[in-house]
Amino acid sequence: MQIKVSNFLGSFPRIHKTKLKDTAAEKALNVDVTSGVLRPFYALPIKQKLNEIGSETKSIAFYKFPEKEGFFQFKDYVDICYSPIADDQYRRVYWSGDSRDNGHLLHSYTPNLTNGINHNPQTWYRVGIPAPTQGPMVSSHTTTYTEEELEELSDEARIYVYTYVSETGEESAPSPASAAVFMPHDKSTATITNLIIDTTASQGRLIKHKRIYRSITDSSGNADLYFVGQVVAAEAQFTDKLDGSDVNTSDPLPTLTWDEPRTGMQGINVTPNGVNYAFTGKIACFSQPYHPYAWPRDYELTMQYDIVAMGHYENYILCATTGTPYLISGIDPASTTINELPINEACVSKRSLVSMAKCVCYASPNGIVMAYGSTAKLVSDSFFDKDTWAALNPASIHAVEHRGKYLFFYNNGVKKGAFLFDPLQVDFGLVELDIWFKSVTRHHQTEQLFFLADDLTVYRFDDTAAIKKPYTWRSKLFDVGNDGTRMLACKVIADDYSNITLKIYADGALLYTRKLTDRKPFRLPNHSHRYDWQFEIAATSQVREVVLANSMLELSK
Repeated sequence: MQIKVSNFLGSFPRIHKTKLKDTAAEKALNVDVTSGVLRPFYALPIKQKLNEIGSETKSIAFYKFPEKEGFFQFKDYVDICYSPIADDQYRRVYWSGDSRDNGHLLHSYTPNLTNGINHNPQTWYRVGIPAPTQGPMVSSHTTTYTEEELEELSDEARIYVYTYVSETGEESAPSPASAAVFMPHDKSTATITNLIIDTTASQGRLIKHKRIYRSITDSSGNADLYFVGQVVAAEAQFTDKLDGSDVNTSDPLPTLTWDEPRTGMQGINVTPNGVNYAFTGKIACFSQPYHPYAWPRDYELTMQYDIVAMGHYENYILCATTGTPYLISGIDPASTTINELPINEACVSKRSLVSMAKCVCYASPNGIVMAYGSTAKLVSDSFFDKDTWAALNPASIHAVEHRGKYLFFYNNGVKKGAFLFDPLQVDFGLVELDIWFKSVTRHHQTEQLFFLADDLTVYRFDDTAAIKKPYTWRSKLFDVGNDGTRMLACKVIADDYSNITLKIYADGALLYTRKLTDRKPFRLPNHSHRYDWQFEIAATSQVREVVLANSMLELSK
């Protein structure tokens, strides 16, 4: 009789250890089973020690530019995303949840490392610019015409509006329209005054220009607003000398329906299609594609329940709420559809929600929910029963994606720890990790993971680190039947034998321990018949196969 394991899986704690698959583990600690063999994770090297900045640092974000890299530090649990514009010359970073500015969505384009005094980024501005509240005033000036010239001219009714423009090109919605002014189409000028900057518009923002637009009516009688010029922020007057033929009528004013973001929005993120999303209360908010400062109210969707967190995958955006989750489909926020998913699982931790390539996962009162395709389900049923899950304190969970896997940390007040599994392939099992960090961040381009410890040390995940982390893998309990058996021979196939310890258990007691040095089969101590068998590997080497047999002869077959 043989017990042979050559394709290793993770653990399934909910299933009794005698009912597991032969390849499954009762215990899988710090071990990578992705490839079917036992592989160690690498120890987490220190990236750097952050400065104390006057109060507790709760979250960090790693940035990497050609000339500098470092960490933003925040005293709040913020959500951060980067500009959806490829090769953004301003390298803009956007975040929500910062208490420093009363719930405003913030951004920075001059990020700096911490200086030991201020939280990062040190230079920041409010996202979006309120529209001017006062319309411009217009006077016209015309040339003296002969009677014949006047017969060829017709009066044109014009209105003017203006917008605010920031240093990085963010543009507000237009001001109220001026009174209509009548003038000939050509050979005329208009002087626009009262181009003022409201105090509320300049607060927390850097307005650099004012853009002026005028109406032009086409042959069908339809009028649009078109750009005719701009002035610096301090200038309150502009003279329009353009003939109608000189105005570029291919690009009307784009910001007519663009609103600034709502105050108090949380959970900002961005889809691959350049749409930023966030939420406040029951309202899901969406930006104009590739314009993170413009959040049209027409794009908003209201849920039945308060939104706790949002995430995206494929062409879907998930709203996890205090009740049932909702799925928003469509890549254009102007034409989305919304459906309530058929699963009554609330989100109990905003920080537990993770956006992945093909799904979104979050913690509910009953386990980990995975939204995928157009539906959702509990994916942790194989791992946790209701009581075991509740004991983890799901409200404490925060999580991150690691190469398609869901890595989550918990703190139940007595124990802190972490688990790792693939939500799309739960048959690979669950891996426990003996680590815990207060915060984790994943760089959006390099996919590097960084972990923040309580003492503000930042650790990085590194597949090339010199030190490998010891792992433990314990097999299922093999019940060999009422007659029992004697396991008298064993072999372990590994890539190297620098650090492998084998333990064999029989009927609940430790039978044999051996530190392995090579792949040669070896004999086990003589013993009576035993009924329940288990083995355990503790190693930093890669192990491919473990075999127990009744004899050396049987082992060779």
